[in-house]
Amino acid sequence: MGKAGQRGRRLGEVRSFIGELYEPDLHAKRIDALAGATLGVMAAASLAVAMDWTDFDHDGQSTLVLSLVTGHGRAAPLLWLTMWKEEIATRRNDYEDACLHRLAELVPAGRRVTILADRGFGDQKLFAFLGELGFGYVIRFRGNIHVADADGQTKPAAEWVGKGGRARKLRHARVTAGSAGRGGGVRHAKGMNEPWCLAARDPEATPLCWSTTMPSVGPLCQ
Repeated sequence: MGKAGQRGRRLGEVRSFIGELYEPDLHAKRIDALAGATLGVMAAASLAVAMDWTDFDHDGQSTLVLSLVTGHGRAAPLLWLTMWKEEIATRRNDYEDACLHRLAELVPAGRRVTILADRGFGDQKLFAFLGELGFGYVIRFRGNIHVADADGQTKPAAEWVGKGGRARKLRHARVTAGSAGRGGGVRHAKGMNEPWCLAARDPEATPLCWSTTMPSVGPLCQ
């Protein structure tokens, strides 16, 4: 038997052992299946990772979660950090940076990562840090934030929405004065209470985001 055949046989033995081990525990088998699926997606050339905070008021705690978003719109937690809510006020950015840095250490070499996040993460320092890590991003921000296009024209982000609320992409735009050039998109679709304004390090990621559902951060990219 060749080396490939030996590896296949050993892998089969490991899977058989795990199956027997988890046989009486359906929940454990589901966790094992989820872990296997997550590893499979991690092997893809590009990854979409949603970042979100969840408050647990009864326990006085908050959890930051980085979740892998699949093509089916489901999210599988990759990293999470839980702390007391009173600790977040002065160290929130530190916690976010620590989790993102750990993600950068874990992602296989050569993988393209795009961080997806809601308005609470629309911060210039975070944009810069994600750039240092080599991550792309699509992050929502408030419609009253001023945005300058490539020609220097500046107005509130919500006013850049296309005719009839159609999505509009701005290449090499700046979010507030003095920020680095980046792409972005704005859209005000029927049924939305307000326009969706997105900052994107990779302008090509924005149109894709319109058709992606992000379970852990809500309908950010409708």
